[in-house]
Amino acid sequence: MIITTHVIATISIGKLLGIQGLSDWFLAFLFGVLIDVDHLKIFRSKHKHNGDWMRFFNRELPMRTFLQEPISIFWLAPLSIYLNNPIPMIFWSLHVFMDYLVDGCKKPFWPISNFTLKEGMLPANSFYEFLLAPVTFLLFFLKVI
Repeated sequence: MIITTHVIATISIGKLLGIQGLSDWFLAFLFGVLIDVDHLKIFRSKHKHNGDWMRFFNRELPMRTFLQEPISIFWLAPLSIYLNNPIPMIFWSLHVFMDYLVDGCKKPFWPISNFTLKEGMLPANSFYEFLLAPVTFLLFFLKVI
């Protein structure tokens, strides 16, 4: 999913939940948007010099770490309990759900298993993926969500 869609979804859900404090907004953006920083690390270390950059950006190559896979629930749930705050769990779940809607190389049980999923409901870099951002934005301002 593109970053603008993650940002708009994070803001919309945060407003819907009535988030007020700066620390809660920080947690929402950390787990709802900034978790994608791992893409840059993977790109630099694995794909930058071997000419696969186009395949990487078309999501044909793995571009995710365990941070964006469902297996992370095993460290995120205790973190949310420790912080006594459901926000990390809510916004990480939102981020993972949105990423799983889009086609791409996903390994839900990595590093335990190499099982790979490639298909989602929306094709990667498609018109529908780009359309989702303004639609979410409009729904927020029309008070539908």
